Amino acid sequence: MIHPTAFVIDHSAAMRDSLGAMLKDLGLVVCGHSPNGASALESLRLLKPDLILLDILIPGGTGIETISNIRQSVPAAKVIVLTSLSDRDMVLECRRLGAADYVLKPFEWLALKKRVTRVVRSMSGERLALAGVAPAGLARVSSGSSFFEDILLDARRDKAAFIISQPNMKQGDIQEMFDELSG
Repeated sequence: MIHPTAFVIDHSAAMRDSLGAMLKDLGLVVCGHSPNGASALESLRLLKPDLILLDILIPGGTGIETISNIRQSVPAAKVIVLTSLSDRDMVLECRRLGAADYVLKPFEWLALKKRVTRVVRSMSGERLALAGVAPAGLARVSSGSSFFEDILLDARRDKAAFIISQPNMKQGDIQEMFDELSG
């Protein structure tokens, strides 16, 4: 299975590590990270990640310049902007440049996970194995047998639903069943 790839650009090493761990928990492969936009661009051109988490307040150029450069270098990548700036013009400029989402710091980790998952699910199914990406706030485990057991854990209510499904069952059907069971 091919997992979506992610790249983190943040000036804080601790934040890069934390974001990387969260992305891995969601089933993404963290292919790289950088403390600034300038040093990230060469890596982005080579690695062509599916998702980029970008702190807009980074040294070595503004995040706005970095989004513009990302669009030129890796046009298919989805960019989620992370920032403490709630300026309306900044939000609009990021959206105009193609940012998939704009998340204000400080953020709640579960809320960020949901937003990252939503963006990942919106990506092209041809390039990504979306069945391997867990729905928002959920963890997914598959046994790999002809019938498999999807264990969907609702992190918000600490409940679990066990769903036995056919291999041809779509992730949306599984999610719908889970929502009915945990509703």
